[in-house]
Amino acid sequence: MLRAFRYILIDFAIVLYTTLFGTLAILLFWIPKASDCIARIWARCILRTSGVRVEVEGLDNIKPGTPYVYMSNHLSHFDAVSLLTVLPLGVKFLAKKELGRIPFLGWAMYALGYIFVERGNRLKSFKRIDKGVKKVKEGTPVLVFAEGTRSQDGNLQPFKKGGFVMAIKAGVDIIPISISGSRGVLPRGSLRVNPGMVKVVIGSPIPSSDYSLDMKTTLMERVRTAIDAGITYGKKDGSMWKSVESMREG
Repeated sequence: MLRAFRYILIDFAIVLYTTLFGTLAILLFWIPKASDCIARIWARCILRTSGVRVEVEGLDNIKPGTPYVYMSNHLSHFDAVSLLTVLPLGVKFLAKKELGRIPFLGWAMYALGYIFVERGNRLKSFKRIDKGVKKVKEGTPVLVFAEGTRSQDGNLQPFKKGGFVMAIKAGVDIIPISISGSRGVLPRGSLRVNPGMVKVVIGSPIPSSDYSLDMKTTLMERVRTAIDAGITYGKKDGSMWKSVESMREG
Protein backbone atom coordinates (compact mmCIF):
# COMPACT_ATOMS: atom_id res chain seq x y z
CA MET A 1 0.00 0.00 0.00
CA LEU A 2 2.79 2.43 0.94
CA ARG A 3 4.69 1.62 -2.24
CA ALA A 4 1.57 2.25 -4.37
CA PHE A 5 1.01 5.56 -2.57
CA ARG A 6 4.62 6.54 -3.30
CA TYR A 7 4.15 5.85 -7.01
CA ILE A 8 1.03 8.04 -7.05
CA LEU A 9 2.79 10.89 -5.27
CA ILE A 10 5.75 10.83 -7.65
CA ASP A 11 3.51 10.76 -10.73
CA PHE A 12 1.54 13.69 -9.31
CA ALA A 13 4.76 15.61 -8.63
CA ILE A 14 5.99 15.02 -12.19
CA VAL A 15 2.71 16.34 -13.61
CA LEU A 16 2.91 19.35 -11.29
CA TYR A 17 6.54 20.11 -12.23
CA THR A 18 5.74 19.72 -15.93
CA THR A 19 2.78 22.10 -15.70
CA LEU A 20 4.69 24.71 -13.70
CA PHE A 21 8.03 24.68 -15.50
CA GLY A 22 6.42 24.04 -18.89
CA THR A 23 4.38 27.20 -18.47
CA LEU A 24 7.49 29.18 -17.49
CA ALA A 25 9.41 27.87 -20.51
CA ILE A 26 6.57 28.88 -22.82
CA LEU A 27 6.31 32.37 -21.31
CA LEU A 28 10.07 32.91 -21.56
CA PHE A 29 10.61 31.28 -24.97
CA TRP A 30 12.00 34.58 -26.28
CA ILE A 31 14.91 34.24 -23.84
CA PRO A 32 16.52 30.96 -25.01
CA LYS A 33 19.00 30.64 -22.14
CA ALA A 34 16.24 31.15 -19.58
CA SER A 35 14.08 28.45 -21.17
CA ASP A 36 17.01 26.04 -21.28
CA CYS A 37 17.74 26.69 -17.58
CA ILE A 38 14.08 26.08 -16.74
CA ALA A 39 14.20 22.73 -18.56
CA ARG A 40 17.26 21.74 -16.52
CA ILE A 41 15.61 22.74 -13.23
CA TRP A 42 12.51 20.73 -14.24
CA ALA A 43 14.66 17.66 -14.85
CA ARG A 44 16.57 18.04 -11.59
CA CYS A 45 13.34 18.37 -9.61
CA ILE A 46 11.99 15.17 -11.14
CA LEU A 47 15.20 13.25 -10.43
CA ARG A 48 15.43 14.46 -6.84
CA THR A 49 11.77 13.72 -6.09
CA SER A 50 12.05 10.27 -7.67
CA GLY A 51 15.20 9.34 -5.76
CA VAL A 52 17.20 8.95 -8.96
CA ARG A 53 20.90 9.78 -9.09
CA VAL A 54 22.74 10.46 -12.35
CA GLU A 55 26.40 9.54 -12.65
CA VAL A 56 28.29 10.85 -15.67
CA GLU A 57 31.60 9.85 -17.20
CA GLY A 58 33.45 11.43 -20.13
CA LEU A 59 32.29 15.06 -19.92
CA ASP A 60 35.77 16.10 -21.00
CA ASN A 61 34.97 14.67 -24.46
CA ILE A 62 32.63 17.62 -25.04
CA LYS A 63 34.24 20.81 -26.28
CA PRO A 64 32.14 23.78 -25.05
CA GLY A 65 30.34 25.71 -27.78
CA THR A 66 30.73 22.94 -30.38
CA PRO A 67 27.60 21.98 -32.38
CA TYR A 68 27.76 18.20 -32.16
CA VAL A 69 25.12 15.67 -33.07
CA TYR A 70 24.74 13.59 -29.90
CA MET A 71 23.67 9.96 -30.41
CA SER A 72 22.29 7.93 -27.52
CA ASN A 73 20.64 4.60 -26.84
CA HIS A 74 17.09 4.78 -25.47
CA LEU A 75 15.71 2.77 -22.56
CA SER A 76 13.23 5.00 -20.74
CA HIS A 77 11.56 8.40 -20.57
CA PHE A 78 14.14 9.10 -17.86
CA ASP A 79 16.88 9.13 -20.52
CA ALA A 80 15.86 12.61 -21.66
CA VAL A 81 15.37 13.79 -18.08
CA SER A 82 18.86 12.57 -17.15
CA LEU A 83 20.55 14.05 -20.22
CA LEU A 84 19.00 17.46 -19.59
CA THR A 85 21.05 17.63 -16.39
CA VAL A 86 24.27 16.42 -18.00
CA LEU A 87 24.65 17.92 -21.48
CA PRO A 88 25.48 21.58 -22.11
CA LEU A 89 22.57 24.02 -22.12
CA GLY A 90 21.05 24.64 -25.53
CA VAL A 91 21.00 21.08 -26.88
CA LYS A 92 17.83 20.47 -28.91
CA PHE A 93 16.23 17.03 -29.02
CA LEU A 94 14.96 15.20 -32.09
CA ALA A 95 11.64 13.82 -30.84
CA LYS A 96 8.59 11.98 -32.15
CA LYS A 97 5.69 14.25 -33.07
CA GLU A 98 3.35 12.52 -30.60
CA LEU A 99 5.23 14.13 -27.68
CA GLY A 100 4.37 17.55 -29.04
CA ARG A 101 0.68 16.86 -28.39
CA ILE A 102 1.15 16.39 -24.63
CA PRO A 103 -0.16 19.47 -22.77
CA PHE A 104 2.55 21.68 -21.25
CA LEU A 105 5.35 19.17 -22.00
CA GLY A 106 4.84 19.28 -25.76
CA TRP A 107 4.14 22.99 -25.77
CA ALA A 108 7.35 23.62 -23.85
CA MET A 109 9.31 21.43 -26.27
CA TYR A 110 8.02 23.55 -29.16
CA ALA A 111 8.98 26.70 -27.25
CA LEU A 112 12.47 25.30 -26.67
CA GLY A 113 12.93 24.69 -30.40
CA TYR A 114 12.97 20.89 -30.35
CA ILE A 115 12.65 19.12 -33.69
CA PHE A 116 9.63 16.85 -34.14
CA VAL A 117 9.67 13.93 -36.58
CA GLU A 118 6.50 12.33 -37.89
CA ARG A 119 7.24 8.62 -38.00
CA GLY A 120 5.75 6.81 -40.99
CA ASN A 121 5.93 9.90 -43.22
CA ARG A 122 9.27 9.83 -45.02
CA LEU A 123 8.81 13.15 -46.82
CA LYS A 124 7.99 15.10 -43.67
CA SER A 125 10.72 13.29 -41.75
CA PHE A 126 13.34 14.29 -44.34
CA LYS A 127 12.17 17.91 -44.10
CA ARG A 128 12.58 17.80 -40.33
CA ILE A 129 16.03 16.28 -40.69
CA ASP A 130 16.95 19.17 -43.00
CA LYS A 131 15.68 21.54 -40.31
CA GLY A 132 18.04 19.82 -37.89
CA VAL A 133 20.92 20.20 -40.35
CA LYS A 134 20.22 23.93 -40.51
CA LYS A 135 20.18 24.22 -36.71
CA VAL A 136 23.48 22.39 -36.36
CA LYS A 137 25.13 24.49 -39.07
CA GLU A 138 23.95 27.58 -37.19
CA GLY A 139 25.75 26.32 -34.09
CA THR A 140 23.00 24.48 -32.20
CA PRO A 141 23.82 20.93 -31.00
CA VAL A 142 21.12 18.28 -31.51
CA LEU A 143 20.51 15.05 -29.63
CA VAL A 144 19.11 11.98 -31.40
CA PHE A 145 18.00 8.70 -29.82
CA ALA A 146 19.57 6.49 -32.46
CA GLU A 147 17.09 3.61 -32.10
CA GLY A 148 14.14 5.93 -32.66
CA THR A 149 12.18 4.45 -29.75
CA ARG A 150 12.73 2.87 -26.34
CA SER A 151 14.20 -0.62 -26.21
CA GLN A 152 11.83 -3.38 -25.16
CA ASP A 153 14.43 -5.61 -23.49
CA GLY A 154 17.33 -3.29 -22.64
CA ASN A 155 19.47 -4.35 -25.59
CA LEU A 156 20.37 -2.08 -28.51
CA GLN A 157 17.78 -2.07 -31.27
CA PRO A 158 18.48 -1.31 -34.97
CA PHE A 159 19.49 2.31 -35.54
CA LYS A 160 17.52 4.78 -37.65
CA LYS A 161 19.36 6.59 -40.45
CA GLY A 162 17.98 10.12 -40.01
CA GLY A 163 20.40 11.34 -37.35
CA PHE A 164 23.38 10.08 -39.30
CA VAL A 165 22.19 11.81 -42.47
CA MET A 166 21.88 14.99 -40.37
CA ALA A 167 25.44 14.70 -39.03
CA ILE A 168 26.96 13.98 -42.45
CA LYS A 169 25.09 16.84 -44.13
CA ALA A 170 26.06 19.24 -41.34
CA GLY A 171 29.66 17.99 -41.37
CA VAL A 172 29.95 17.79 -37.58
CA ASP A 173 31.26 15.21 -35.13
CA ILE A 174 28.97 12.67 -33.50
CA ILE A 175 29.24 12.20 -29.74
CA PRO A 176 28.15 8.66 -28.73
CA ILE A 177 26.29 8.47 -25.43
CA SER A 178 25.64 5.25 -23.51
CA ILE A 179 22.86 5.20 -20.92
CA SER A 180 22.51 2.44 -18.33
CA GLY A 181 20.03 1.89 -15.51
CA SER A 182 17.14 4.09 -16.65
CA ARG A 183 15.06 1.09 -17.67
CA GLY A 184 14.95 0.01 -14.04
CA VAL A 185 13.85 3.50 -13.00
CA LEU A 186 10.93 3.63 -15.43
CA PRO A 187 10.41 0.62 -17.71
CA ARG A 188 8.68 1.08 -21.03
CA GLY A 189 4.91 0.84 -20.63
CA SER A 190 4.98 1.53 -16.89
CA LEU A 191 4.02 4.57 -14.79
CA ARG A 192 5.86 3.32 -11.71
CA VAL A 193 8.99 5.38 -11.08
CA ASN A 194 11.60 3.56 -8.97
CA PRO A 195 14.61 5.04 -7.16
CA GLY A 196 17.98 4.11 -8.58
CA MET A 197 21.00 5.26 -10.52
CA VAL A 198 21.35 6.24 -14.16
CA LYS A 199 24.85 6.00 -15.61
CA VAL A 200 25.71 8.22 -18.58
CA VAL A 201 28.95 7.54 -20.46
CA ILE A 202 29.97 10.15 -23.03
CA GLY A 203 32.31 8.78 -25.68
CA SER A 204 34.96 10.39 -27.85
CA PRO A 205 33.81 12.42 -30.88
CA ILE A 206 33.45 10.50 -34.14
CA PRO A 207 34.03 12.67 -37.25
CA SER A 208 31.15 12.40 -39.73
CA SER A 209 33.22 14.34 -42.27
CA ASP A 210 35.12 11.09 -42.92
CA TYR A 211 31.93 9.61 -44.41
CA SER A 212 29.71 10.35 -47.38
CA LEU A 213 25.96 9.69 -47.42
CA ASP A 214 26.68 6.45 -49.29
CA MET A 215 28.84 5.39 -46.33
CA LYS A 216 26.29 6.17 -43.61
CA THR A 217 25.81 2.47 -42.79
CA THR A 218 29.50 2.19 -41.93
CA LEU A 219 29.21 5.28 -39.74
CA MET A 220 26.15 3.79 -38.03
CA GLU A 221 28.08 0.64 -37.17
CA ARG A 222 30.97 2.63 -35.75
CA VAL A 223 28.68 4.69 -33.54
CA ARG A 224 26.71 1.61 -32.52
CA THR A 225 29.91 -0.12 -31.43
CA ALA A 226 30.92 2.92 -29.37
CA ILE A 227 27.53 3.18 -27.66
CA ASP A 228 27.37 -0.54 -26.92
CA ALA A 229 30.87 -0.47 -25.40
CA GLY A 230 29.82 2.26 -22.97
CA ILE A 231 26.75 0.49 -21.59
CA THR A 232 27.90 -0.61 -18.15
CA TYR A 233 24.79 -2.42 -16.93
CA GLY A 234 21.11 -2.90 -17.66
CA LYS A 235 21.57 -5.24 -20.61
CA LYS A 236 19.41 -8.33 -20.65
CA ASP A 237 22.23 -10.46 -19.29
CA GLY A 238 23.96 -7.79 -17.18
CA SER A 239 25.06 -8.99 -13.75
CA MET A 240 25.14 -5.46 -12.31
CA TRP A 241 21.54 -5.00 -13.38
CA LYS A 242 20.59 -8.12 -11.42
CA SER A 243 22.37 -6.81 -8.33
CA VAL A 244 20.53 -3.48 -8.52
CA GLU A 245 17.20 -5.29 -8.80
CA SER A 246 18.16 -7.47 -5.81
CA MET A 247 18.91 -4.41 -3.69
CA ARG A 248 15.52 -2.91 -4.52
CA GLU A 249 13.71 -6.11 -3.64
CA GLY A 250 15.59 -6.22 -0.36
